[in-house]
Amino acid sequence: MSKPQKIHIEYVNKVLKLKEDDENPLITDEKVRSRALELMISEEEWDELLKEFREFSNRGQNHLRHNNYEDALEEFTNALLLNPNDANVLYLCADANYGLWKEKQRNSSKSQAIEYAEKCLEIYPSHDGAANIISLLKKEKNKPLLSADTRAFLWKSIRKLLWTGAILGGIYFYFFKKNKNLHEKVNTEIVAVDAEDWEKSKHYKGEEFILKDVVFDAGSLVLSPSAKTELDHLVRFLNTNTDISGILEGHTDNVGYAQQNQAISEQRAKIVYDYLVEKGISSARLKHLGFGDTKPTVKNDSEFNRAKNRRIDFKITKINE
Repeated sequence: MSKPQKIHIEYVNKVLKLKEDDENPLITDEKVRSRALELMISEEEWDELLKEFREFSNRGQNHLRHNNYEDALEEFTNALLLNPNDANVLYLCADANYGLWKEKQRNSSKSQAIEYAEKCLEIYPSHDGAANIISLLKKEKNKPLLSADTRAFLWKSIRKLLWTGAILGGIYFYFFKKNKNLHEKVNTEIVAVDAEDWEKSKHYKGEEFILKDVVFDAGSLVLSPSAKTELDHLVRFLNTNTDISGILEGHTDNVGYAQQNQAISEQRAKIVYDYLVEKGISSARLKHLGFGDTKPTVKNDSEFNRAKNRRIDFKITKINE
């Protein structure tokens, strides 16, 4: 499925930052439209953004009518990237998650349905549908992930695996550990390394760097001048070390919904990927993935730390001999 245009997300983030007296501004409000025009966004561009938002919302409602809950959620999540305070779309996200709960009894769907419904009520306190979803789901007990018999069987299997692993680990250590030529060093610990120092040390598969100057403002998809400088160092590094291939990993802080953060992290990784390819790095040497807010390097307990987690990492996945 398609994603919102990057330029439209940038417009939304730029305009909605100017909240003024509105606690929950909507891109469909005339006041917000006026702000957009004041920021030199043309009427045609703003109308195109509104059209894209409505298309996501309409496609999501069509999926919902046919009980295609997961497809509906993807469309509604994209709609919220463009209009995060739309009470109706928040309710529809809650309704789709409620449908998934009834269909598959997934506890995560239940909690997300309640979360979206509560957000809807924050914006529109008299929304009966959202209140009804919360009332119904809070009466429901979470379904155990596994039956008692299944848990007993798994525990027995795990104990067998642990014994087997211990034995195999001992054999491996005894026969192979001392032979360094047969042991490939893989280190998944993420470290912050100055870009200028990358070429001063020997690298290995699995090594991962924080591109520490490639950070983003909250909700932003824009590369800053310092981020581009850091990426230019990476370009020189990859041009010098033509045997190295890697993956660009996008990350966010934990502010907002998990689905939105996942989408933003994927878009950030893609933006960095595009920048490197434009600078002449072969696309065959690069991949990009997003991890949302699932891999913070520091606790999200302050704006300073949250900014550190809105980052891009580069992990070496292959070194040709």
